[in-house]
Amino acid sequence: MAPATCLSGRRSGLWRGKNLLEINAYKGATVLRIDEEFVRDVYGLMRALEALIYETALPEIDDGVLEELRQVNLEIEKIGQMDKEEDRLPYIDLNTQFHGIIMAHGKNKKAMDLYHYHNMLVRSLRKSYCPKKERIREASEEHRVLIAALASKDIVIVRQAVDTHVSHAMENFFTQYGQAP
Repeated sequence: MAPATCLSGRRSGLWRGKNLLEINAYKGATVLRIDEEFVRDVYGLMRALEALIYETALPEIDDGVLEELRQVNLEIEKIGQMDKEEDRLPYIDLNTQFHGIIMAHGKNKKAMDLYHYHNMLVRSLRKSYCPKKERIREASEEHRVLIAALASKDIVIVRQAVDTHVSHAMENFFTQYGQAP
């Protein structure tokens, strides 16, 4: 199944804005084919890039940064208690904020550019469904483990925390996306 060709300029602007449209010389515009392999590849890249970026950020992670992460995670925990779906929508932005705090201290600009591009792809798709309370609670716990790993300054523990968090996010993506209307 080939990617769909997008003919409408207005629609192509929308798709391009969500990073779901590729512009190819002499071929025109095509909508990215989002399938299981694509998503697994993107999450694999994000996991590797996130670990690398966090490693370069580690020397600058201090008590102030750790406290900032704890405060954002407290907001995430509160959202995880919400029963109404619309009250849980801010989770995606808070999760991005949480990881952005760490990323802001990263030193590998190329890795950060690649990460942000791929993260925006996933974020665009994730915004099409409401996160479940269980995933928000699980992510909050994973964030606590990541904060402790960062505090330890042990890159092996940080990488393990990143691997777990990204793997669970990918599993949840497949679960949620399969249930999306």
